[in-house]
Amino acid sequence: MKIQIAAKLTPFSHKPGTEVLIPGGSIYATVYPTRLEICDSCSRLALFEFDIEKAYKDFTVIQDLEKRKVVVFLKSPGGYLKYQLEHIEDEILFTVLKSENGLSFTLNEGRSKDLLVLKEKETLSFSVSQRALKIDLLEKLSFGNHKKQDWQEVEKRDNPQEYLPFWYYLGQMVPNFDEKLDEGSVKYLNLIRNDISAKEKAKALERLQHVFKGGFKGLMVPLLHDEKHLGLFETSCCSSNPKAIPLLSLGYRYIREFFIQSTQNELFVMPCLPKDFHAGRLIDISEKNLKIDLEWSKKLLKKLKITPTETVTIKLCFQPVLRTCKLKISKLRLGKIFKNGETIELVQGVTYLFDNFKK
Repeated sequence: MKIQIAAKLTPFSHKPGTEVLIPGGSIYATVYPTRLEICDSCSRLALFEFDIEKAYKDFTVIQDLEKRKVVVFLKSPGGYLKYQLEHIEDEILFTVLKSENGLSFTLNEGRSKDLLVLKEKETLSFSVSQRALKIDLLEKLSFGNHKKQDWQEVEKRDNPQEYLPFWYYLGQMVPNFDEKLDEGSVKYLNLIRNDISAKEKAKALERLQHVFKGGFKGLMVPLLHDEKHLGLFETSCCSSNPKAIPLLSLGYRYIREFFIQSTQNELFVMPCLPKDFHAGRLIDISEKNLKIDLEWSKKLLKKLKITPTETVTIKLCFQPVLRTCKLKISKLRLGKIFKNGETIELVQGVTYLFDNFKK
């Protein structure tokens, strides 16, 4: 039994001035057809000004989350231009992927302004203080939505089943939540902790929707204050609006609790599923030395796959409405009935398959 998600996470925008995080950390870019700014939460790190004119046709910024890069392309009278940004270890790499005559630009990093030319496949790199996070395997969420990932349209539709998978995935690529940050959008999102504890699923989901509307700009670059003045949480009286990068990792943590929770000796699968999430999949979950994949439909758990990395004994609990399921063990041919809430020993390296859930 395989539980897979085929859809790729590649949100894009055609809007000049799009802000986008470079996957792997908290460094982000503001992308225009003829200008590129690279910043961290405190200052601008680099400014590229491209020597091209009338570069407005087919302008597109793609955040390829699975390949962990940002790709930009456009057309101008001088030809087709395509370049990418990557955060590798302690460097930002700017690579020209396509340019018929090479890309001419000035680079101003606060020291000098020099004219540079990069030809196809050439890379310019510069050091940054933040090292990119190294994560071999990320958990991936899908609600089976296959609409185009044009971010302006995603924002208009305002459907959490479209944007939460991106938030969930991107939230694993940024530094962990800073407990000292407790204001604005972060303070508001932290209230979801009480909603989930009280099983207030609709309220918890609504809070995530509010933060998405007022706490992000561009391709999910998080903000500390509500600069859209929607009245959802604190609005800063200052002209600056700090980037609240921990909002991403904090959101990932809370979204995850809809599907997986645990105590020292218990594992809860789908303990707090909002009613709007009719069907979906969550794969490559790492919890309590267990690798977990799950699938649900009609708001109920349908398939569960568990492979322990260490032998553990645990009480396994599903949604309360489910009473039994069929358990198949990879090294045994026959299956058996498993009762909801039963304690089971999960042996290292053995795969346990649960399906045919019954009320």
